[in-house]
Order: sequence, then C-alpha cells, then structure tokens
Amino acid sequence: MQEVLHSISVFFSGPIMVWGVSAVGLIISCGTRFVQVRLLFRSIKTVLFGMRKGGEKGQISSFQAVTAALSGTIGTGNIAGVAIALATGGAGAIFWMWVSAILGMATKFAEITMAVRFRERKDGRFVGGPMYYLTHAIGARTGKLFAWLCIFASFFVGNMVQANTAFCALLEITSFEKQTIMILFLLLSVVTGVVLAGGMGRIVSVTQFLVPVMAAIYLLGCIAVIVLHPVACWRAVCLIFSEAFSFSSVAGGIGGSLFMQAMRVGCSKGIFTNEAGLGSAPIAHAAAECESPAVQGLFGIFEVLFDTIVMCTLTAVVILSSGVPVSSASDGIQITLSAFAQTFGQTARVLLGISVLFFGFAAILSWGGYGDSCVLFLNGGKRARGWYRLAYASAVFVGAVFPVMAVWELADIFNGLMMIPNLLGLVLLLRIIQKESDRLKQTKKELVCLKK
Repeated sequence: MQEVLHSISVFFSGPIMVWGVSAVGLIISCGTRFVQVRLLFRSIKTVLFGMRKGGEKGQISSFQAVTAALSGTIGTGNIAGVAIALATGGAGAIFWMWVSAILGMATKFAEITMAVRFRERKDGRFVGGPMYYLTHAIGARTGKLFAWLCIFASFFVGNMVQANTAFCALLEITSFEKQTIMILFLLLSVVTGVVLAGGMGRIVSVTQFLVPVMAAIYLLGCIAVIVLHPVACWRAVCLIFSEAFSFSSVAGGIGGSLFMQAMRVGCSKGIFTNEAGLGSAPIAHAAAECESPAVQGLFGIFEVLFDTIVMCTLTAVVILSSGVPVSSASDGIQITLSAFAQTFGQTARVLLGISVLFFGFAAILSWGGYGDSCVLFLNGGKRARGWYRLAYASAVFVGAVFPVMAVWELADIFNGLMMIPNLLGLVLLLRIIQKESDRLKQTKKELVCLKK
C-alpha cells in the first residue's frame, strides 16, 4: 500500500507540481510583467505599514486575512518539510524551493486577486475562492469539483500532516508516554471543534495572535544560530548552490536522476509550504475588507516571500550547518530538533517542539476554515457544516497517530489534485488578471485595503 501511495504521490508532485505550477507561474509572470519583481517592495510596505487590525460589520481586516493565510502556510512544512526535502532531494532541493517561490509569488497574486474579484456575499459576509472564479471561468461543475477536492485536502494537507508532525515532536522532546500525548491531542481535537464552530471570525481571532508571536520566536532562534556559527552557515549556503548546479547533478544516468529528484522534491515541498497554486489561501483573503482586488493580491507576494524564501531558507541553513545526518525522511521533525539542539541544547528542543505544536494548531484552524467555506459553497446548511466540523476536529487525533510517510504522501496527492482545475482557471482568466494588475497604477498611493 505504501508503494502505491508513493507512486501516485511522485506523479502528482512531479509533472503536476514541477511543470504545471512552474509553467502557469511563468505565464502569469509574463502576463503581468513580473508583478512579483516590480511590486515586491510595495508588497512588503503594504503588509508592514498599511494594514488595519480591525474588521467591521462581521468582515475581517487585511491583517487578519494575512495571519489566517500565513497560519496555513507557516507551520510544520517550514520545519519538518524542509528536513524531509533535504533528506530526499539533497541540499540542492532548497534552490528549487526558491525557484518555485519566485514563480509562486505571481501565481498567488493572481489567485487572491481573482478570489476578491469574483467573491460573493453569503450570510452577511464576503466569501470567495477558486470555487467561485472557476465557476465563472469554466463552469459550475468545475467549481464544485474544486470545492470537494479542497474539503478532502483539508483533512490531509492542513490537518493530519500538522497533527502528525506535532505529535512526533512531542514524543521526541518530552518524557511523557505515548498514551499521555494521545490524550493531549484528543483535547486538541475538542478545542479545534470549538474554534471552528465560531466560524472564520473566531479562527482569525486566534491566528492573528499565534502567527506573529510564534514566527518571531522561531526567526530569532534561526538568526541566533547564524550569528553564533557564521562560517558553518556560509558553507551551508554554498552547499545549496553547489548541489543545485554541480556537473554531477545535471549529467546523465544517476546524476540526472539526482538532479530531477532535487527539483521534484524542492518544488513540491516549496509548494506545500507556500501553497501557491493550491487555491487555499485566497479563500481567507476573499473575506477581507478591500477596495481593489489587485491590492489585496499584493499580500500574496509577501506571503510566499516570507514563508519560503525567508523561513524555509533559515531552517535549511540551520540544519545543514549543524552537521546532523539527514538521511531518513521519516525523521523530519527529529532532524530539525536535533539541529537546533546542537546550538542551544535541550532547552531549544523543548521550545521548538512547543512552536511546532502551535504552528500546527494554527494551520489546522485555517484549513478548517477553508473546508467550511467550501461546504458553504456547495450549499451546505448548518447541519452539513456541523458534520464537517465534527469530522475535521476528529481527524486531528487520527492524524496524530497515523504513519508519518503515508500522511505526507496523501498530502502531496491532494496538493496535485487541487492544482489541476485551479491552474487551468488562472490561465483562462489571464486577461482579467492583467487588467486588475494594471489598475494598481491607479492606486499607487493606496497602501491599505479599505472597506468595500
């Protein structure tokens, strides 16, 4: 069974992710005259200085939308996912994570822009996402297909992977028995259900606090390692480039397969961390107060930059500079924990383990909101949404004790399945994306999304 899952996962995380996402990202980049490069600094300025923290009349603010989206991306993928990428694709995989991120910035810009452009009002609040713009671009059946795929993906990509990684981290860093930690995750399932019952408003009220605090703690830890071991960290950076461009990596035979493995793993894990092309984060952004779809799209550029270029790179440098063996992909979280322990000892392992738990919980909440929005799109009433929330909360406990590699394989499969209709829709909507991008010239002084 594991071999079958692996084969399917390789297919979807190979041709679908590497070529599909890269091609669409390049098409959108060219169509928008590389908006991710032209407006990179404006995107950063908008996020850091142009957001209000309070939504009005039941809506969420741009700040809340960003934290909700980032909570779905900044998490175990940045910590355990990077270690798995290094173990299965080598140091060169990190370079391909950067490549996927650069193209992914344009893709995420387009996704968020279209999500706001075609959003609707339901139950007194804005709702939107790929299911809405795919309905416009292709048809209602495609929109419903994406909604179903997102619902299933929420259980694996945003739930079981996060819970499993956090569970393994706690097993590694604490002296508690497995049964005790299982009880903890049973309680976490209950808390997840309570938060989801409050809808997107309650979700963002939690994520807007968790994400900035936990991201700051993790960043400070990574920066401290670099400051204390500058030579080793510089060698780690050089290793990333040397393995990505060495002759042996691009030669035929075994060398060629190593090159393709690094590219496949790097792109797939990069996409897993920043979710560009999946269509998940736009669901959160569609609920935000904003006047211009493209201005809201700028937040997507920043999200990919911060998530992959900054967070994943720092994790990779810490691991590679530590000298910790990275030969086993099944030990993803243990590899990262051991790497930090080389500098900070056992205290760092405990702090990092707690960070993983909170990062994972924030991601679980965000993906629960995405799935709930898809149930609403399918005209699901209170009863249908209630059953979804119950099943989703229960999956937190199930995912915690599920075999680790099986969870990651399923996550890659559903990543690929979600991307197929979403990427097709973005290509068909390219002209509208271009028009919305051009309107940014008319709002050049606008650095804050105002109430619509």
